[in-house]
Amino acid sequence: VPVVVAAKDHPVAAFEEVDVTDLAAEHLLQDPAEVPEWGAVAEEVRDGTRAEVPPMSAAQSVEVAASGAGVVILPMSVARLHHRKDVVHRPVTGVTESQVGLAWLVNNEDPRVETFIGIVRGRTERSTRGGSTRGEGGAQGAAPQGEPDDADRRTQTGSRGAGARGRGN
Repeated sequence: VPVVVAAKDHPVAAFEEVDVTDLAAEHLLQDPAEVPEWGAVAEEVRDGTRAEVPPMSAAQSVEVAASGAGVVILPMSVARLHHRKDVVHRPVTGVTESQVGLAWLVNNEDPRVETFIGIVRGRTERSTRGGSTRGEGGAQGAAPQGEPDDADRRTQTGSRGAGARGRGN
């Protein structure tokens, strides 16, 4: 879900969600090409002039938004990752949903990577795989009936190929 991140005393804080047209007059702290819907409505409101914004990381743009210098539109997961007490984020309608992709090396069987994979796939400590890890010599837990877990798939099918495996949101 795309969200707008702004200083906590910004007017968007008063709303549950904001339409992109309501942000047309705002100073966007990112390349407008990243949010073409904003660019389209902003052109109607502005006379084509816009102060250049230097390239910034998500963390930097959230920090600048906290100062009140503008707003940034990010995927909710990224906004939550960089959340601060001095900013708010609200869902933005009228923009394309964000895509977030995660990737990891196939042959890395570090328990931390396996935990990461589990979290990405929505497993918790109470899930069937939340018990022991491979390194402890025990079973990882049962996959749902009829579906082998990842360790079983690797064992049954051998290598999944070179590169990375991942899941897009």
